[in-house]
Amino acid sequence: GFPLFGYRRRSYLIAAGLIGAFSYTALGADFWNMLEPYASAGTSSASVVVDAVQAGAEVAVETSAAAMGWLGGRVTDLQGTIAALILSSACIAFSDVVADGIVVQKTRESDDPRVAGGLQSLCWGSAAVGGLLSAYFSGSLLETMGPREVFQITAVLPLLVATIALFV
Repeated sequence: GFPLFGYRRRSYLIAAGLIGAFSYTALGADFWNMLEPYASAGTSSASVVVDAVQAGAEVAVETSAAAMGWLGGRVTDLQGTIAALILSSACIAFSDVVADGIVVQKTRESDDPRVAGGLQSLCWGSAAVGGLLSAYFSGSLLETMGPREVFQITAVLPLLVATIALFV
């Protein structure tokens, strides 16, 4: 690998953590106005339009920046949200590959053959515990909080990876 700032793996792990935290923060801040409520006071803009049409009122299409989203349009907003989700997933995959590289490096540096098994067990066990915890808490978090808050909480995890990478 190409060393960044004098490190072959650590700097990539930090960069992936920071970029992943940024993408989840962008989703949590709802830059693209894709999370409900899209309109104010818990009602979506679609339900407001339907209610107005059923009442026989003329509906004026609002094109302000607040109604159209941060980038100016629903299609662009959807593309931005998808891009942030892809970027966050790519950062997770990249961090996994870098962590596997660190495990291989530590295994080669050790004279004890049990180190390889122990490190691999630690990696797989940590992934299993993380998967179980996220599956258990994700539904209850969405019931008590909105998707914005869940994305903001999720942004802490890649930041935690970047912080831990400073000490690897």
